[in-house]
Amino acid sequence: GLPRNMVLAEWRNRMAGASAAVLIALGALAFVTARLRRAMAALAESEDRHRTVLRNAADAVFIADRDGRYVYVNERATALLGYSEAELLRLSIPEITAPEDLQRAMERFAVLNRDGQVSQEFRLLRKDGVPVAVELNAVRLPDGNLYGSCRDITERLR
Repeated sequence: GLPRNMVLAEWRNRMAGASAAVLIALGALAFVTARLRRAMAALAESEDRHRTVLRNAADAVFIADRDGRYVYVNERATALLGYSEAELLRLSIPEITAPEDLQRAMERFAVLNRDGQVSQEFRLLRKDGVPVAVELNAVRLPDGNLYGSCRDITERLR
């Protein structure tokens, strides 16, 4: 065969090429990992910002799934209706809607699901059974959930 020094030289050249390829791959991996970490940090920051906005909104905020079951409520929602957050998250739109407004509310719920936006006035039921008049502005979110912002209009209606 070939002289030993030529075989060693060829082996070193191949290893150098392989090492360069490994270094390039590691560099690319480090770059992608750094970008992913920055993107994840930005996403976490955005989620925190949105959570803070919802938590501190001036109105009662309810987010329901497509079936009308609550998946998020803010502190204003719990204060408005007298339920704890855990209690509200076990309920659905019909369960906190005043019976005399239920049919109209469910018709508007269908419009919201179909058209993506609705505004209306109706009465919600507090935990103690007392109705509270609200103005609702609601939109369908990109994930299909329904965002509703309710303002107590009891005083305005008097």
